[in-house]
Parts: sequence; structure tokens; C-alpha cells
Amino acid sequence: MVLTRTVRMLEENINEQSWITGVIDSRLNGQFNSLQARTMIKVAVSCVQEDRGSRPNMENIVQVLLSVDEDSSIMQQYSTS
Repeated sequence: MVLTRTVRMLEENINEQSWITGVIDSRLNGQFNSLQARTMIKVAVSCVQEDRGSRPNMENIVQVLLSVDEDSSIMQQYSTS
């Protein structure tokens, strides 16, 4: 029951930047990639869905994580040019 409410709260608030900052380890002092953080939260939420059929398999998870890392690298290249 608590997990279901937590998952629902995460799903509803995933696009709010200030909320994501509150979830990330404060020892990072705000120094993290927002796209990567949002993606990690989405992956975590998808992994605990009640319906097993809705959960991603490891191959899907790896693909998502690799693609967000690649997207972040590309965005960083353009922002430093």
C-alpha cells in the first residue's frame, strides 16, 4: 500500500525540477544531470509496477540508461562549444 502511494507520487511529480532536486542525494549539492536523474526515477518506478507485464526487462533498462547517457553527452558537447 505504501509502495503504491509512493510510486503514484513519483509518477505524478516526475516532471517538476524542484521535486527531483529534493529526491537526489543532497551531498551532490545540486551537481547532477537532470535528464539522467529523471530517467533513473522513471526506470525505478517502472520496475515496481504491480502488473509484472508492465515492468521492463533488463535489456530494456540497459537500453534506456545507455541512451540517456549518450543524450547527456551530446547535450554537454553542444553546451560547452
